Amino acid sequence: MSWYKTGTISVTDGSTAVTGSGTGWVDEILAGWLLRDPSGVAYEIASVNSDTSITLATPYLGVTGSGKSYSIAPTLGPSKDLADGVTALLAGYQAVKDGPGQGKFPDGTPAAPGVRFASDPDTGLRRVGANQGALVAGGADIIKWSGAGAVLAGLLTGTAVQQSATDTTAGRLMTVGAGGIAGQIIEFSGDIDDPDQMPSGFYRVQGGATGTKPDGLAAFNMIVLRRGQSAPYAQTSQYVMSTLGLFYREWNGASWEPWSIQDEYGSNANGEYVRFANGTQICTTVLSGINVNIALGSIYFSDAIAAQMPAQFVSSPYSAGSMSGTVYGWVNARSTATQWALSVYSAVSRTNDSIRVFAVGRWF
Repeated sequence: MSWYKTGTISVTDGSTAVTGSGTGWVDEILAGWLLRDPSGVAYEIASVNSDTSITLATPYLGVTGSGKSYSIAPTLGPSKDLADGVTALLAGYQAVKDGPGQGKFPDGTPAAPGVRFASDPDTGLRRVGANQGALVAGGADIIKWSGAGAVLAGLLTGTAVQQSATDTTAGRLMTVGAGGIAGQIIEFSGDIDDPDQMPSGFYRVQGGATGTKPDGLAAFNMIVLRRGQSAPYAQTSQYVMSTLGLFYREWNGASWEPWSIQDEYGSNANGEYVRFANGTQICTTVLSGINVNIALGSIYFSDAIAAQMPAQFVSSPYSAGSMSGTVYGWVNARSTATQWALSVYSAVSRTNDSIRVFAVGRWF
């Protein structure tokens, strides 16, 4: 390496200070090198203070002056410093070589994972325990895993899970409320006649929904059992629950069968009734304690009798009745949608008799 000779120096006899002119010492020389004055005497440099200032290890013993030529010679000191530094680096690197250098890292904690990032030190990977690890974000374990499986601490989002309650993409995880299960049922305002629009699930069909609805219903709850992942969805079934009863129909792959309703039988304090899928309803009852003893010429009649029907019709049904104790009598039966208005006639006076009445009409 050549000696440094750029510029000139100013020195003072007995002083350790050296001032440079036109010099650039900071990037070119080091402490421990030798400064040689014009007379050839060498002085050890104690420190490099700036581009124009150095300090000698011993006072200058020459003639005071400025504009003097000089030269600075490198020594072996820096090489030894470098060697010492390399030795220290190698000693410190042994731990790196034996650890991360072999893919081995410390366990770490949630706040400082064993494998972490310089710009985000509380995010990375850590060892929780024997055969257990965790992915860490923001100082918290997000996913823990072991030989038994994995545990997700937060919510799973993205294309791995369903994107809506009616998402039928194969391989995606179901979410709460999928298909109207374990949450709110699906509000539906599309076309109930289109199987593509209604995967299997629980629906609230809104009044604005289109398609063929059961007679008398605008908005209702529906269960759909759709067969197959794609068209034609043959043997898909729809079930409608309403105050009118349970309706159902089936898709044959090309069209829907007509809506049908499950036959319904019921009874209460007012009598018995049966409802049929075509809308027909029959109500019957037995009324006892009837007195037919009011004379009308040569026959007898009863007081007016009002009786509540066991089920309501949509309009006045056809009604009729008969006496239980004799064939020599008859029942005049009139009715509204909810009750009978009756009178009983007999050829002889009768007390505490009973009559049977029925009504036939439509319940929707």
